[in-house]
Amino acid sequence: MAARMDVPVLQTHGMQDPLLGFDIAVELRKALEKAGSKVEWVEFRGGHELPHTVLDAMGKFIRAWV
Repeated sequence: MAARMDVPVLQTHGMQDPLLGFDIAVELRKALEKAGSKVEWVEFRGGHELPHTVLDAMGKFIRAWV
């Protein structure tokens, strides 16, 4: 992770995700941040999906880096 700390990260996760536990996503975020990555974190009520809040965040994230 440290070798990629200059790559911006958008991490999103549903609080009721039945496939990938929310606590695992939080641990990944912490590990990325500890390695020096700038993580934009978006959590949402829902499961393993891409709701409008995530799509909006993705649009803003991409526009900020293009």
